[in-house]
Amino acid sequence: QVKNMTCPACSITIEKALDNVPGVTARRVDTQGATVTVTFDAERTDAAAIAKAITDAGFPATAKADANGG
Repeated sequence: QVKNMTCPACSITIEKALDNVPGVTARRVDTQGATVTVTFDAERTDAAAIAKAITDAGFPATAKADANGG
């Protein structure tokens, strides 16, 4: 869940922040749903580090495991 995400430029900022996190393999930003779905290598990073990167970019984020137990 991501707050303050209101426009397409916001998603670009978040994508750039995630590009700097080692281990992130894919990301999908949903500005309408206020969520960012991230696929990552658990040996290289974790959900907390990803949420911190998004928060540091100016969008307070909280990690949430996906419905598949990931």
